[in-house]
Amino acid sequence: MPLISIIVPVYKVKEIYLRQCIESLVNQTFKDIEIILIDDGTPDNGGVVCDEYALHDNRVKVLHQENQGVSSARNKGIDVATGDWITFVDADDWIELDACEKLKNIILQEDLDLLLFALKVNFTKKEVENPFWDEEFAYLDKKDREELQIQLLYKTVSKFSPPYSMVGVAVCKLYRTQFLKEKNFKFNTELELSEDGLFAFWALEEAQKVIYVNEFLYHYRKHSESATYRYRKNAETDYGNGMVELEKCLKVTHKNQRFYTAYYYRTLLNISAICNQLHCHKLNDKPILKKVNDIKKLCNSEPYISAIKNTSIKHYFAKSGTFQKVGFIFLKFRLYLLYYSLILLRKGLKKY
Repeated sequence: MPLISIIVPVYKVKEIYLRQCIESLVNQTFKDIEIILIDDGTPDNGGVVCDEYALHDNRVKVLHQENQGVSSARNKGIDVATGDWITFVDADDWIELDACEKLKNIILQEDLDLLLFALKVNFTKKEVENPFWDEEFAYLDKKDREELQIQLLYKTVSKFSPPYSMVGVAVCKLYRTQFLKEKNFKFNTELELSEDGLFAFWALEEAQKVIYVNEFLYHYRKHSESATYRYRKNAETDYGNGMVELEKCLKVTHKNQRFYTAYYYRTLLNISAICNQLHCHKLNDKPILKKVNDIKKLCNSEPYISAIKNTSIKHYFAKSGTFQKVGFIFLKFRLYLLYYSLILLRKGLKKY
């Protein structure tokens, strides 16, 4: 059996990105790996590309299925993985060629359930290092893992705030396969959003031994075609369902008030995301006043109304940037037309 299984869901990814991803895997300096490519019914040439690599490298396994979503694809990968360890890579990203080599050196020496490592965020014209912890190598105790869970909810509430809030993504983690299967960890296929955050939250909660290594082994591609920027007609439902499940996590695990503060801040952030992807999106052709009214209805529903009510202006200002501060004032005082205008202004500025 291989030491490491690498699971890659494939759906609607540019061929040049997909090939860069797979090339970074098949050319790993450490060879005792298996590469599981899950063709999630992609309508493009992605499935053919996957089969091409499988023909030339017997470590590459390809599974074809009708489109069921990224969670289903990752779960299928977990089911068929034969490696002692499992990691996930997104099909438009790539990893350093010595990534598995460096991770192998740790997991063969340590008895652990979960290994976290750092990433670089790759934009079109720049690259940003994004660590998750403030040490080069750390054994994370229960308190440390709770800080990462808080960071997952809203990074500036945690004691260490990285440039980007990404500790909750599926990637940059190496899981002991036995740990995942004993705990029956699976991605929630009912969710369109936050499924990876929930998976990471429970892994940090249940793992007995966790290590963080500050090695930037993963490249996370940020580009205009990312889901973050796309029109999402079901944004309210998609974000709302994710928040419901995250709140359940906090209640079941009896988390303290800092967790709920981070949860409220994340909820406020999601108001902005919903407006960006739906109410203020250029593909939304409703009249302006109707869109503003929709924002009002959103903010007067749960969990958003509670987040606005229970968040202190003073405390929120200490943890937020300028746009977040101004937007929160507008929400706090129910100035929804101004909030709508602020979102449009920010969207316009991001073009430059």
